[in-house]
Amino acid sequence: MDKTSEIKLSLLDNSHAFLNEAVTYALCAQDDARKWQFAVLNLVQSLELSLKSLLHDIHPILVYESVDAPKQTVGLLQALDRLNHPRIAGARFSETERRRIKKAIDLRNQMTHSEFTLKPEYATTKFFEIFGIVAFFQARHFECEIENIITDGRFNDLLAIKRGIKELSERAAQRISEEGIDGEFVFQCPNCDYGTFVIQGGINKCYTCRQTEEVRECRKCGNFMFDWQMHDFSNELDIDLCEGEAVIVNSYGYDYYEACFECINEIKEDIAQQRADDTYRWEMEQYYWEQAHAKHDT
Repeated sequence: MDKTSEIKLSLLDNSHAFLNEAVTYALCAQDDARKWQFAVLNLVQSLELSLKSLLHDIHPILVYESVDAPKQTVGLLQALDRLNHPRIAGARFSETERRRIKKAIDLRNQMTHSEFTLKPEYATTKFFEIFGIVAFFQARHFECEIENIITDGRFNDLLAIKRGIKELSERAAQRISEEGIDGEFVFQCPNCDYGTFVIQGGINKCYTCRQTEEVRECRKCGNFMFDWQMHDFSNELDIDLCEGEAVIVNSYGYDYYEACFECINEIKEDIAQQRADDTYRWEMEQYYWEQAHAKHDT
């Protein structure tokens, strides 16, 4: 093809182009870890274009942020929300997939807008995490098998890297055993999905992918949870504004204001019941006071 010829790609073809570039950089990263930056960037871009392509197939106007003023196209999360809508596509991305995609977006934004640190182990697992979502999405919605998108036999080379991650997980499990870490303090890693995230002694690190996460104890049940599994319930309390500052008027017996996802509903129900009981008592007191005064007046 003439180098001066016009290049025109559909959204889907453009997604495939970025996907192939992502794989190229991922393979090069085995000799130069700095290439992981571009592998992840290209892969996230491929995912975004994949989602936009499906929106475009449903109706071209859905690619835009505003259907009334079609100027800027949707971002990744808005595209996810639209595709999840049962009356648009009902693509059904799980909360786990959405969380992983959100982390990939945050990583992309960090790499493109600020200083960043990227460990090869973390980059590798994050790459395959998003790669799996892209591959499934392409096959399900476009009938494009990933081995047909990734050309020149590079898909097999990519699988070899994936097998390397599995070996890392096996070594991580061995290390956990040798260090005598109690299984109660070993979690499934939210990044690589291997059960090698160690919280014992405040380590708070995955021995496979080296991902670190803040871990906190739920005051309600005493279980340890990742920070993102904790929920704030302070808005359920009675709060007044005093000179521009929020003041808790009634805490309903709680001296903490966060709980894990397993306890949060129970706490909300308890507060609602206490509030209803307080209202009932106040109404009864008001009623008896009115009755007493009525008798006094007669």
